[in-house]
Amino acid sequence: MFNTNDIYKSALNYTLRKRYGYKTPIKTIKRFNQKNSDLNDICKYIDQKMDLKNKTKKDFLKILNSYLSPYNKLFRTFKF
Repeated sequence: MFNTNDIYKSALNYTLRKRYGYKTPIKTIKRFNQKNSDLNDICKYIDQKMDLKNKTKKDFLKILNSYLSPYNKLFRTFKF
């Protein structure tokens, strides 16, 4: 039997590495699953928040962690 959450986490890790050029720590990836996130929404969220000209890994991880903040979760349920 396949564990779909593990497949999702692997796909998320691969996509973030290829799209933004940073290796995401396993500790951060473990916080994401299919119930609390969506791959397209994560990429859109990062694109909106990140300055692509002056990007750093520290900023990338800060934005990625803010995606799962309680405040952000509340507003993500209401998609405008």
